Amino acid sequence: MLPRRYPALLALLLLLAVPCVAAAQGASPGAEAALTPDGLRVTLACPAPAPPTLQVVLDGRAPVSIAPTAEPSSPIGLALVIERSAAMAEPGTPYSSRMADAVMLATALLEQIAPGSQVSLLSFDDDAVEELVAPTTDLAVVRSALAALPAGEAAAHPDGTALAADALLRANRLLDASPAGSRAIVVFAAGALAPEVLPALASSPRLTFVELSAARAETITLETGVVSGARELVRLPFHTDDSAALPALFAAFERRSAELLGSDRVALVVPAPGLGPGRHELLVNGCGAPQVVSFEAPAAVPMQAVWLAAALPALGLGYGLWRRYRRAASLRAGAEPATARYSSPLEVTTARRGAGPAERVELCAVVWDRGEQRVHSLLARQTTIGREAGCAIQIENEWVSGLHARLSLVGEGVEITDLESTNGTFVGEPGRPLMPGAPTPLALGELVRIGPDVRLTIVRAGAEQVEAPL
Repeated sequence: MLPRRYPALLALLLLLAVPCVAAAQGASPGAEAALTPDGLRVTLACPAPAPPTLQVVLDGRAPVSIAPTAEPSSPIGLALVIERSAAMAEPGTPYSSRMADAVMLATALLEQIAPGSQVSLLSFDDDAVEELVAPTTDLAVVRSALAALPAGEAAAHPDGTALAADALLRANRLLDASPAGSRAIVVFAAGALAPEVLPALASSPRLTFVELSAARAETITLETGVVSGARELVRLPFHTDDSAALPALFAAFERRSAELLGSDRVALVVPAPGLGPGRHELLVNGCGAPQVVSFEAPAAVPMQAVWLAAALPALGLGYGLWRRYRRAASLRAGAEPATARYSSPLEVTTARRGAGPAERVELCAVVWDRGEQRVHSLLARQTTIGREAGCAIQIENEWVSGLHARLSLVGEGVEITDLESTNGTFVGEPGRPLMPGAPTPLALGELVRIGPDVRLTIVRAGAEQVEAPL
């Protein structure tokens, strides 16, 4: 058994041995830095798309070019709006209708969205706007609704689009139920955009119009502010009669999807050999304006502490095995070794040396176990009591520990010691508990209680029958 003071010391040393973390305290908002076995890991905001390499300067050293990696994207609120007019049944890309193209692109967009995002689906024609899926995080419901979406029978709008102002307003209201974070509306329409019919939006979403009409053959990006309250507005054509042009259309849509759904945070690992304790400064160029990250590096853990922390468990295990060996050896010998408290009376026995037969004093231990009485003569200086077979007084009772207590002859008296038993040892009436390892004098006839069934007392040999205790 490991001494009680060892676990606390072990926990303290192991705490010291844990790899240290450097907390970022820089002026760049949201920037974080942490020391890892591979170097200094830095995460910071970087406008999408991130450049292939960033220039990093640590404590004024020579600049180092490091390739960043994108951090996992965060959940967003997304509203999909799909036109359902007769114009959507016309050809879009080769071998596909405009409605089929819209469903394919919307489904591909759902494959890239972060878990936990809330998505809603609306459709519209010349007559009305219909809410097909309320904001939900179950993307399977949205996919099923997309797959069941047919082209309508309404006549096409005169200007080539059936987009009504309330379609955007309805989508914007659905986004209000989404959690805080990035919000986007993606509209798939057959015709061209008519900016004069667009309403004012209050939640500042990022708008994307995927125009499936042959009239929009070139990419047109409108400046921010065309739609009042919108963060940005992008018009993206998706129509061709040439199969060879399809890869370029898909690439443009994927880039826009990454801008809408991707995280604007990147991570990079900066080599930091010989980085000493104290305050350090990191300058990162390439993500917009230069960003400065200041952090504090703690002092290294001394190797002596690490070795000590590793050796303590082995020492504790060895100590526990040594104690078990000593206990097993004492049981095989039939007695527990005497402690220092009993080193004075070296020749104590039940018959004092040099005394005549008339002065001979012999003692016995009377044990009651579930009503059965047994008498054991105390012939040795130490007599062990327990459930194990090696005990001098063996008591096969579930309340008795393997090595429960010890009786010791001291002069003409007897002392009893509890040996860290599970259920304890009690002396007298109503019964005072013994402190483990502390010898306690036991008067002749005084009652010892071990659990609810076992009683013990010490009497002189040859005494009359002792009455069983209650």
